[in-house]
Amino acid sequence: MFKFIMAAFAALYVASAHAVVDPTMPPVELRTASATATVATEPLTLQGVLGGRTPRAVINGVSVPVGKEVAGARVISIRSNTVLVERQGQREWLRLAPTILQLSR
Repeated sequence: MFKFIMAAFAALYVASAHAVVDPTMPPVELRTASATATVATEPLTLQGVLGGRTPRAVINGVSVPVGKEVAGARVISIRSNTVLVERQGQREWLRLAPTILQLSR
């Protein structure tokens, strides 16, 4: 009897996992077109640069090395406070915001 109950719960769990639909998502017919448009128009923000053997840039909260993509833009070059990205055939320099805090003397 216990095995039967556990099997029934497992079947309900699997069935419910496939039936769950995110109510905040747009209808299926609009997803592909809007997803492409969102990626292409999403603003890029350089949030940090990590040095080392394989430098990485933190863009829109994602750590990416040279050659990888984030938000539809491929990272071309990483420097100490700037990153060159290419999106839709156009290159753009992303810059870190200037430091707000000043060192005391």
